[in-house]
Amino acid sequence: MDAAALVERLERFGGSEPERRAVARSARDLADSGHDLTERWNWWLGSLEAAHGNYARFQVRRWQER
Repeated sequence: MDAAALVERLERFGGSEPERRAVARSARDLADSGHDLTERWNWWLGSLEAAHGNYARFQVRRWQER
């Protein structure tokens, strides 16, 4: 996983540079853990949703064609 590229891509969502680096670092750590990145990402965001609310919109979902 290219954390530097992710930091650049996250720019369109706002936030400061340190915030984007923190998200990219967490995503890289999840990828390096050997677990499915999507599953772990959604677990992490589910925890944030339960604790603080307003994070469900950032979870990864399967796209369905109509």
